[in-house]
Amino acid sequence: MNYCETVTTRCMQIGNVELNLRSGLYCDVDNKLDISTYKKLGKRELLLLDFLLKSPANIIEKELIVKAVWSNRIVTDSSLNVTVHNLRQFIKSVSSNIIIKNFSGVGYVLYKNTES
Repeated sequence: MNYCETVTTRCMQIGNVELNLRSGLYCDVDNKLDISTYKKLGKRELLLLDFLLKSPANIIEKELIVKAVWSNRIVTDSSLNVTVHNLRQFIKSVSSNIIIKNFSGVGYVLYKNTES
């Protein structure tokens, strides 16, 4: 049984991988049975993706993102910038058409790129 087949998990296909939104584990959709190929998305990147997915195509303020991803911790803008960068790199690496756009001084929006 592949990890994303359990009833208690939340999975989605993003690009050419299946991502477990609870654990962060992901695998190529064509190679689910080979557990040795599974990789893990970082905790903060996973929390950010999950949060952005709840409001697709809506600008989400930086302050709300920080509260959702870092809870009651004090973080710098660079922590958010690095997490967004890492998530963008993940999205690019799995050939997804999802884009995270920054609105300077305001926040971020996640949307699907419809251009070919």
